[in-house]
Amino acid sequence: GIDTGPILFQSKIKSSITDTGEKLYIKCVNNALRLFKKNFKKIIYGDFKAKPQPKIIDLNNTRYAKEINSISNIQLDKSYNGLDLINILRARTFSNGKCSSFVFLGKKYEMKLKIKEVS
Repeated sequence: GIDTGPILFQSKIKSSITDTGEKLYIKCVNNALRLFKKNFKKIIYGDFKAKPQPKIIDLNNTRYAKEINSISNIQLDKSYNGLDLINILRARTFSNGKCSSFVFLGKKYEMKLKIKEVS
């Protein structure tokens, strides 16, 4: 699975309902760089204690790379919880690359989501 190795250092990343997959990816990369710079000497000298990944309790909430394309294909005859559908669209919204899609009357359409707070 994705990111299944031991945890060396970690910190929380704030997210909001307006974040897309791309925004969260950028936040994660920037956070990883900050953690690396902050802990570089500890890494060099082996001055850390690795922690195993937590055990997965809810197998329905796991996401492996091989599942992403099937999850990203919105089935028009399927019922979705509103927030689940928004989260699928948010997760697959990148300025470049694949995104969520659906097939209508034999033609495939791709979707990207833009969320803006108005009040």
